[in-house]
Amino acid sequence: MSPAYNSQAVYNGQLQAVFQGQPNPAVVLNNETPAAGQASLAVAIAAPTPSGYLSSVPVQFECPLGIGAGVFQIQDSDVDVAADYTSINFGGATPGQITSGSVNANGVARVELVVKARFLRILCVTAPSNPVTVRIG
Repeated sequence: MSPAYNSQAVYNGQLQAVFQGQPNPAVVLNNETPAAGQASLAVAIAAPTPSGYLSSVPVQFECPLGIGAGVFQIQDSDVDVAADYTSINFGGATPGQITSGSVNANGVARVELVVKARFLRILCVTAPSNPVTVRIG
């Protein structure tokens, strides 16, 4: 199972970082079935310019066997502290959620976010029925 949120602090590790044009996305869930309420390890978002304007960040959920009752939210924060993360609004929803209605016939859902935050993570609201992989670009 991929590391849970804030586990890098326990092991004195570093967060993965993503930046514009990065060829390989960061994998925050790797063919896993997270528990309800579990958050993925955070990913640091590099500013696209020295002045730190908005970044375009793709988030892709892959669940070839179907997500079932799974519900996920994408959260961002300027400080990597659990209490500071807030679920992002997208797709007309407050907050936006990835559910069975979000994935295509191949079990893939993709969200393109424009964010200024410095950190991003995935929150599992309801556990999926099958393993899920989540990539942040």
